[in-house]
Amino acid sequence: MVVGAGIAGLAAAHALAADGADVTVIEATDAVGGKLCASEVAGVLVDEGAEMFLRRVPEALDLVDALGRSGELVSPRTTTASVWARGALRPMPLRTVMGVPSDPAALRGVLSGAEVARAELDRVLPGAPPAAGPDGDVSVGVWVGRRVGRAVV
Repeated sequence: MVVGAGIAGLAAAHALAADGADVTVIEATDAVGGKLCASEVAGVLVDEGAEMFLRRVPEALDLVDALGRSGELVSPRTTTASVWARGALRPMPLRTVMGVPSDPAALRGVLSGAEVARAELDRVLPGAPPAAGPDGDVSVGVWVGRRVGRAVV
């Protein structure tokens, strides 16, 4: 039995079934796929979720192929992205890892000079984590804001 029909649960069920196990998947919600889903935005169906499918991950491609869905893969139609900043659409900074700049200098043009300077302080700030909230967790927004400034958030 696999509890949860998110992508991890479905992948586990597939692997167990491929090894000959009789698998039952139990899901609490009314849909499979977990956080991976598609939603309509301005009349266009777009993928969303905590993780997106990367074609450069061979294991992911192998799984799609094993499920007989390779013919359904599509690539993005654009190779550039933009971000809304300081009242205008601006090119996404270069040298990012999943949208997070690897160097504060990459933020020039998106953030103001003072905001870039604040982001550069990350290199000299102590590494202690910010205080946790009432639930004992620190949100990504709080963590990033304390390290590189609210403008980056």
